[in-house]
Amino acid sequence: MAEMGISENPKQEKGKVIITIVLLTIYLFALIWIILFKMSMFNEIFRPDRIRSINLIPFHYDVENNYHMSELVVNMIIFAPLGIYLKMLKTGSIKAILCGLGISLIFETLQFIFGIGASDITDVITNTAGTAAGAGFYSILNLCLKNTEKTDGLLRIPAAICTVIMLLMFAILLK
Repeated sequence: MAEMGISENPKQEKGKVIITIVLLTIYLFALIWIILFKMSMFNEIFRPDRIRSINLIPFHYDVENNYHMSELVVNMIIFAPLGIYLKMLKTGSIKAILCGLGISLIFETLQFIFGIGASDITDVITNTAGTAAGAGFYSILNLCLKNTEKTDGLLRIPAAICTVIMLLMFAILLK
C-alpha cells in the first residue's frame, strides 16, 4: 500500500499534512512581507507620499535595463514554493496554478489600493508562472520517484530548513 503513495498510518499522514500546512502558512506570511511590505517594517510602508501606479501592458518598462530580467526570475522563484506546497496538499495542478494567479492578483490589487508598490500585470504573469513551475517540478519529481510519500518527504525537509532560515533572517531584521 505504501508503494502507491498511500500512508499505512493515518495519524502519521495527518501529522505530515499539518507540518505542510504550517510551512505553507509561514511561507504565505513571508510572501506578504516580501511583496506587500517590501521586506520593510510596517511603519515605513504606509507613508502619505506613496504614488500609486499600474501597468497593464505585459513586459513593458519605461526604462529598459537588466534589473527587469532579474525581477522576472526572482518573482518566479518566490512563487515556486506555492505550487510545490499546494501539490503536497494534494491540490491538482490547474487548481494550484489558479490559486497562484488569485494570490498574485490579490497582492497586486492591495499594492495599488494602499499605494505600497507598483501594480504590474507582468508580476501577475511571472508569479503565476512561478506557481506553475513549482507544481510542475513536484509533478516531475513525483513521476521520477513513483511514490507520493517519498516526494513529499523529500520536499518537506528542505522546506522546513528554508523556513527556519527565513524565520532567523526575519528575527535578525526585526532587531
